[in-house]
Amino acid sequence: MPPPPYETILLDLDGTLVDSSDAIVDGVLAVAAEAGLPVPDRAWARSFIGQPPDTVWKALGAPDPGALVEAFGREVRPILAARTTVLPGVVEGVAALAGAGYVLAVATTRKTYSAEEALRATGLHVHVRHASGRDRVAHPKPAPDVLLDALQAVGGRPDRALMIGDSDADVLAARAAGMPCWALLGGMGKERALREAGADLILSGGFAEVPARLGLVVGDA
Repeated sequence: MPPPPYETILLDLDGTLVDSSDAIVDGVLAVAAEAGLPVPDRAWARSFIGQPPDTVWKALGAPDPGALVEAFGREVRPILAARTTVLPGVVEGVAALAGAGYVLAVATTRKTYSAEEALRATGLHVHVRHASGRDRVAHPKPAPDVLLDALQAVGGRPDRALMIGDSDADVLAARAAGMPCWALLGGMGKERALREAGADLILSGGFAEVPARLGLVVGDA
């Protein structure tokens, strides 16, 4: 059976393409301490990666979550790109997808400049045509806005697009945007949450499994 006729593939960033989790968690802990909030353990802080940026501060009881979002940005931005690594299978997988003619765009809860910095730092910008972050839209994931913004930027259509992510927010955003979502295990999302959100396919083999599911042989695209 041939793969669905996708033209555009939207990609989440953190936990899907790259790992910046240590820098992000360090930033959460530092800002929480500076603000006099309870300092969470690392696993708890890590579980909020990929969620709307004020979620972690609301959960910690911050009286002004928006101010801490900005403080977090000031704390983390200078170090984030340097502490970002590409996840296994991503370099080869993204190259295979682009080489096969898929239009690739990133849709993330990061700000756009941060996503672009990560793509340049890792070399993935060579294959990714566009990045949309939360600053370009009214509502971040799990709202569909950032997916639709990225899709519009590259001239794509929801009925010919596929979202690849790793969290229930990615899945819910894709469903709201009218497109399927394949979810990768090993990132931020747990399998049960991904299934409950309605992921169309859950991949346990990491990003390397994506081209294979689309009928591509990595290295021969």
